[in-house]
Amino acid sequence: MELRLEREPSTAKSTPGVLFVDGVRICYTLEDVIRERRYDDGALIAVSTWKIPNQTAIASGRYAVTLDYSIRFHKVMPHILGVQGFTGVRIHGGNTSADTEGCVLVGRYRRSADLIYDCAPALDALIDKLEFAASRHDPIFITIDNPRTDEVPILRT
Repeated sequence: MELRLEREPSTAKSTPGVLFVDGVRICYTLEDVIRERRYDDGALIAVSTWKIPNQTAIASGRYAVTLDYSIRFHKVMPHILGVQGFTGVRIHGGNTSADTEGCVLVGRYRRSADLIYDCAPALDALIDKLEFAASRHDPIFITIDNPRTDEVPILRT
């Protein structure tokens, strides 16, 4: 199963986006502000040089996703694996960037670039799809794409 998160340009507070499952749009997303920096060749510059704790979106890229038990949420949740400089990155419900610490928030509706809502139904629908894929032993991946119009500064090597 392939998830794709298409990020839109960050505001001063957050990064809105849209989540697709196997090419079908299923919900809106909200994350912290994009701060990642890359070298000319596309390699990621050390996360520690650009990450502001609890205020930074994870780097764009392709990641494996699993469903496992979250101690924080006390239930099985989507877990994005192998994210450099971050631990415990989940996909979960929430309304504003205050509800995330690098995680991807999901909601059925978006009121503004900084506010999504109706999170529980969006998360439940996503988990249903992920559980179905997991029951078939299909690998699950998420590709996170930064906006093409967002000018993310690149450090020269």
